[in-house]
Amino acid sequence: MTRAVLPNRRSHEAFDFEHRGSRWTAGIGRYPDGSLAEVFLDCSKASSDVADDGHDTGIALSFALQHGAPIQALAKSVAREPDGSPIGITGRFIDAFAAYEAGGRP
Repeated sequence: MTRAVLPNRRSHEAFDFEHRGSRWTAGIGRYPDGSLAEVFLDCSKASSDVADDGHDTGIALSFALQHGAPIQALAKSVAREPDGSPIGITGRFIDAFAAYEAGGRP
């Protein structure tokens, strides 16, 4: 599938969430129709493996979204605990984003 190009100027939103004892800030960009287009993840533990994982997760999610992968499909594809909670940062971001979109606390 062809990549959907983002406009040069676009809004940016941010929200915070926690995962495994670390505080994260998610930055998101949207297409003009309001759909999620890009993800930036920053961790309170700068210059760490955890922060590197978050950076790479943001790139991978953005790439998937810009190539047409729906966030709902990505949510179903991540590893989860038996109770449904996410194991990794990718799933935790997706769940936090869903809560943010619903107006709740991520």
